[in-house]
Amino acid sequence: MNLNRYLCLGFLILSFSSHAYEDVIIKRFLKLYPKIETAYGVKELKIKKSFSDRFEMHASFDQKNQPFIQYSAITIEDTQHTPNAFVLLLCHELGHFLGGPPYKITAKGSPSWSSSEGQADYYATAVCLKKYYETFTPLSKIQMKSAGNLNQESGEVDDLCADSNIKFCREMLSSSLKLSQVFAKYAHFPYPLSLKEKDFYQTNKTILSYPNPQCRLDTLVAGAFCKNKTFEECQKSLSEISARPTCWFVH
Repeated sequence: MNLNRYLCLGFLILSFSSHAYEDVIIKRFLKLYPKIETAYGVKELKIKKSFSDRFEMHASFDQKNQPFIQYSAITIEDTQHTPNAFVLLLCHELGHFLGGPPYKITAKGSPSWSSSEGQADYYATAVCLKKYYETFTPLSKIQMKSAGNLNQESGEVDDLCADSNIKFCREMLSSSLKLSQVFAKYAHFPYPLSLKEKDFYQTNKTILSYPNPQCRLDTLVAGAFCKNKTFEECQKSLSEISARPTCWFVH
């Protein structure tokens, strides 16, 4: 009986901690981005939670052209050990609204309101995640303990950040790696992801849908390493470390 009570208590503590960071992050995010510029003008941003039994995260508009980001309870389970990965996921979805071209294509063959997946990834770390960390203290103590236990690539984070002079480098790269591992899980990607070993495939046409998880990780890292002051300047970068990767983008 005592063992069961301890197990139950442990579950409640874990459940509370995951929901606690979830609420904190959403409140912070909406404080940072209460309204955004959309195809329908400046609108209040909403974040909704569904209780779907599958991983869900998307950006869209409701019937009143109100922008919203929706995520599922499974999403929280997948990122609960790395809270900042949930922030990054919100930043990715925001990137669909604010990332600019290249845009996804509608069924009619015209550009849609939504930035492509790779562009949303690049915006997420080049702009949104940096802005979030500059405004709010990252949940780094929770993240670093867990990220170090959950992946063997934490040494790569240390190596890349050692001489980078990038603020919040560890937080951004660890978040990028964790989120990409979640992408790889659902894409059934058969290869281990690496912060150092890049995807050197060169596409001859910009990919507007989902690049492979390693390519997405490379894109998140490139955005994190862009030191330019504006997103427009980041997009002009041809630097090997901070330019949009050629595994999805044609320069």
